[in-house]
Amino acid sequence: MKKIFMMVHELDVNKGGMTSSMFNRSKEFYDADIPADIVTFDYKGNYDEIIKALKKQGKMDRRTKMYNVFEYFKQISNNKHFKSNKLLYKHISERLKNTIEIEESKGISRYFDITTGTYIAYIRKSKSEKVIDFFKDNKRIERFSFIDNKVHMKETFNVDNKVCYQVFYDEKGYPYISRNINANNGAVGKTYVLVNKKEFKTI
Repeated sequence: MKKIFMMVHELDVNKGGMTSSMFNRSKEFYDADIPADIVTFDYKGNYDEIIKALKKQGKMDRRTKMYNVFEYFKQISNNKHFKSNKLLYKHISERLKNTIEIEESKGISRYFDITTGTYIAYIRKSKSEKVIDFFKDNKRIERFSFIDNKVHMKETFNVDNKVCYQVFYDEKGYPYISRNINANNGAVGKTYVLVNKKEFKTI
């Protein structure tokens, strides 16, 4: 049986043009009994919600499937682990111990060392998302991003406050992919598939 895969960097609810054409081609192929699905290569922590929204809006046919590189390896990691990575959450909570919390506004707080007064962390919360930025010498060094109280990504920043490294976590808090980022132009550098103990190489 024939099957078609169409490749695109990303999908999102507000994408038009080539993305809309791809959705239309997928529908036409499915109408002709030829499965035609989409492969994406970017990372989004909320791809499930994006796909649901696209199908609800009628932009994406209900039969069309999306395969994402990150989701693929995330699922492999999910299947390998049965318990939550408590050490990850302990590592984060330990860094917030012995601090003074100052609530700046609803959902936003800053944390200072109780002994020295050093600026330690910034936390921003919304209904389903949370971000924790950690600081050293008043410069941001790391950001942990949460969805539904689960860590899904950590970003490391250089001295110019630009992202230089990323780590992605599965549903249970285990890292499955990490990658270097060129801080000057945002280009992706060396990528490591941690769950398979391999370096990802392009041809």
